[in-house]
Amino acid sequence: MASLREEISGPDPRDLDDEALLTKAHGLYSQKDYADAVRYFEELLKRDLTPTKRGEVLRSLGFSCRMSADHVKSEKVFRKLLAHHGEGTADGMFALYHVAWSRFQQDDAADARDIMDRVASTPHTADVWKIWARANAADFSIKLGDKARARASLESLKADLADDASPTGTRVKAYVEQMLGRLES
Repeated sequence: MASLREEISGPDPRDLDDEALLTKAHGLYSQKDYADAVRYFEELLKRDLTPTKRGEVLRSLGFSCRMSADHVKSEKVFRKLLAHHGEGTADGMFALYHVAWSRFQQDDAADARDIMDRVASTPHTADVWKIWARANAADFSIKLGDKARARASLESLKADLADDASPTGTRVKAYVEQMLGRLES
């Protein structure tokens, strides 16, 4: 029978082995219990993890912080993930992409746009993140009131995606059209 503490807050994460703790943390995240997911992922980071597992936990912790609206902490975690993987890797650029979103959520659209531009122009960035980074940078330009830059970026991206029938290309084209519509209104 579980103790009252366990019934209220779940088992003490220090009492679980790594795999049980990771499973519990992911379960809490999927149940939208982000605060407890953060607690469990943080406990995992105190342990001796393989580099691959440490990267997975940092990534999950970053998203848990973002979903709990702790954008300062989310940025710190994604910066740790960036340092973990390095800027010369696709995983590092994925982390930098999410640093930009954290900056945007902290009302720093200018820095977020600069970071997105960097992600979009880095050869190590996976193509999917390059496309999204270009679209997000244009969106941030709109937020900054730089409509000329936004329009030029969006028209360029639209032309580059004209023949792209992939699911990502289709979603980004719809996003581009939506932003162009916002510029018209």
